[in-house]
Amino acid sequence: MIRALPLLFLLVTLAHAGDYREVITASHPGVITNYHQHANLGQGYLIRPDGSRVYFVGLVDDGELWWWREYPRSRFDAAEVCQGADVVTSLLAAGAGAAEGNPLGVAILPLKLAINEYAESLPTQQCNKLKTTLTAAGCGAAGGNLVTMATGELTALSLAVGAAVGATATEYSFADCEAWVND
Repeated sequence: MIRALPLLFLLVTLAHAGDYREVITASHPGVITNYHQHANLGQGYLIRPDGSRVYFVGLVDDGELWWWREYPRSRFDAAEVCQGADVVTSLLAAGAGAAEGNPLGVAILPLKLAINEYAESLPTQQCNKLKTTLTAAGCGAAGGNLVTMATGELTALSLAVGAAVGATATEYSFADCEAWVND
């Protein structure tokens, strides 16, 4: 019986899950586009009556919205800004005599642009995942580059600051995918 509990929980959850767009728009008026739902968790883009747009994640249970988090549509593409910051800090470091740590060197530049463009051609969920990765990698590398330039060498502090900056920057990457504009 204990082995059957997870399956029973899954079946009850799926039986409970309906299309919750009406529940969401009852408390957050607007038009929902690119909506994805997994059991009771819904996510997508909300275009409000005033024209403002947000990416949202909401949890619905028993016909009520229990939890809501929204991410305002950014005026900039965090993935592009962070990748640009990585390039600029890498060039500054190279100008100061530091060696490029990426084995691809400058050949990485067109690849970064191509990956960003590819991400924007994907459905929203996949685009958000890839853009979040690009944001974390770019801003993390830029943060690490700045510490490396300040200390004159790659240190554990460079890696720690890079990881912290990359993790923090991902908070700004949720609204980068604009495939929903064409809905």
